[in-house]
Amino acid sequence: MAYNNMAIIQSDAGDYFGSQQNLLLSLEFLDYRREENQYCIRSDYNELGNTSLSLKNYDAAVNYYDLVLKFLKDKEDKIITLNNKAVAYQKKKQYAKAIAIYQSISNSDNKKEYARVLSNLAITKWLQDSNYLATQDLLTALQIREQEKDKVGLVASFSHLADYYRQRHPDSALTYAIKMYKATQEINNPDDE
Repeated sequence: MAYNNMAIIQSDAGDYFGSQQNLLLSLEFLDYRREENQYCIRSDYNELGNTSLSLKNYDAAVNYYDLVLKFLKDKEDKIITLNNKAVAYQKKKQYAKAIAIYQSISNSDNKKEYARVLSNLAITKWLQDSNYLATQDLLTALQIREQEKDKVGLVASFSHLADYYRQRHPDSALTYAIKMYKATQEINNPDDE
């Protein structure tokens, strides 16, 4: 867990290669057959997926998320991991695969996760078809995130809305970009800032 925790800190600071090195070191000390090691193994693979995503190594991210899924039993944890996997497919421009995953997990009872999936699904449909009207779903996700005080989620919503409005309504895009910038400063997220 020490290597895992150091890796998370490194990833948060933008040191993705260092993070991956510590995650791989962590895995060397874990026995897959021992139940008490399962949590750390899941966390290691999830973080490896996240760092691969940040490094734009989308195939590796998908593979790591698939490894995480083998160890998950909790429905909400599966939804989070499948959402991350769909993001990797979206970044690879494999929109149909991403949309299929988002649609399969869009029934979460957890409001934060529902908002995340709704926003990601809407932006992916728009990326696939620039005529797709994503406004209502993006604004619904934003509203839920505001109600839930989900500051990290708000950054994503502002980002999606800024991207969505960039061509059609540049003034709205700028408004959401400014909101995103302020939100990233509040949560001290230099990458998104």
